[in-house]
Amino acid sequence: DVLGGTERCSSPSKAWLLEKSSSIESEDLAYLFDNHLQSLPFAYKLYVADRDEDQNFGSNGKYTEQITQIHSKSQDFWRDSGAEDDIRLLGAHGEDLADRDKLIPTLKMIFGRSYHNGYTVEEHATEIQDLIERLPGGYSNPLLTFNAFFSNDAGAILIGDGYFEFQQSQGLESVGPSYAVTHEHAHHLQYALSDFDSDDISSSDSRK
Repeated sequence: DVLGGTERCSSPSKAWLLEKSSSIESEDLAYLFDNHLQSLPFAYKLYVADRDEDQNFGSNGKYTEQITQIHSKSQDFWRDSGAEDDIRLLGAHGEDLADRDKLIPTLKMIFGRSYHNGYTVEEHATEIQDLIERLPGGYSNPLLTFNAFFSNDAGAILIGDGYFEFQQSQGLESVGPSYAVTHEHAHHLQYALSDFDSDDISSSDSRK
């Protein structure tokens, strides 16, 4: 199946994803991944949402205070490292897909060339919302937001609600959110400091 059904689980996250997907009809699961529904909440936050939009993290903003505090501390700690960029911290929520004013421009950005008179973005949005409403938990289903990553192009860390739900299921609720932020912040440092090192090496070579 889509997630590697009968193959032995090689990680806690894979086992958790298999468990969460087990009650979903195979056709719905295939449609979910074929249409990149698991990417839509993140694409909305990166490319469509207002940059000044208030951010919250976890169901009902449960981890917002913890996440924003550790993010601020991480940036302060690395302020003298050459990686002093203003990194945005964004929360991805499946509930954003319930709002057609958010969903439709996101779909246009990703699938724009696929639409025509016989198949409109409005029809695609209706299909997607109908499918999500069939999922266990609807727009809160963790498959829609199980991810956390750093986007170098956007200069942003994104963490989905599904990722927090997985951490909670593993007994990592007290330390998991902080780990997520600092881990993704480290990816930013990889980009920033590798550029610094590269420039330093080039300058050194030019002096030889």
